[in-house]
Amino acid sequence: MAHDIAELLSNNNQEDTQDNLPPHQRRALKNLEGKAKRLRILPADKGNSIVVLSNEQYHTKMLEHIEDGPYTPLRKDPTTSLPSKLDKVLKKLLKEKKISKQLLEISKAGVSATS
Repeated sequence: MAHDIAELLSNNNQEDTQDNLPPHQRRALKNLEGKAKRLRILPADKGNSIVVLSNEQYHTKMLEHIEDGPYTPLRKDPTTSLPSKLDKVLKKLLKEKKISKQLLEISKAGVSATS
């Protein structure tokens, strides 16, 4: 991210471009360049703007969101049963001649590669 900011700043210093930021915003941007590793620059929830948070603030906000949100802990990982469910559906489709044996094997290989 620091590299991206530095590149943005260096590209804006080219002679054929005109700076579209007021001086105080330019100084703020240069100040952020040195702090980029400790910051999160994110799109705002509403509007066409950005939010700059320290990593600590970001972590706190995420914990608050998880704790206050409509989330409940899962008793078990629901994804562990997906490969067997998919296998059953694929075999049924093969039996109904809606897919080929080759597609069945390719699909099985893709599932085992990601499991």
